[in-house]
Amino acid sequence: MEAQIEQIKGQMNYLEDRSAYSTITVNFEPVLPELISTPTPTPTPNVWKPGETFKEAKKTVTLAYQGIIDFLIWVFVVLVPILAPPVLVIWALWKLLTRKPKRPIQ
Repeated sequence: MEAQIEQIKGQMNYLEDRSAYSTITVNFEPVLPELISTPTPTPTPNVWKPGETFKEAKKTVTLAYQGIIDFLIWVFVVLVPILAPPVLVIWALWKLLTRKPKRPIQ
């Protein structure tokens, strides 16, 4: 009887060690609904409409010019008042330091 118990314990240990290295693979596959066959639509030709192309181009040019004008407004309202005084001071100092001295009258 004791030999049987030892044999069963040995088998249990063996199986326990084997199960530690086992790999279990599980695959999940969704159940997809059946597709109802519908007739394939025929592609409609893309008709060239030069009038719409002209309108889009005109709109793009208008937006581009508006962007340029907006930028110039920002430059004159923000940058010129900030940069003009230092530039004028530097220019005045440059003129003052680089002028030729007057020749004495003989």
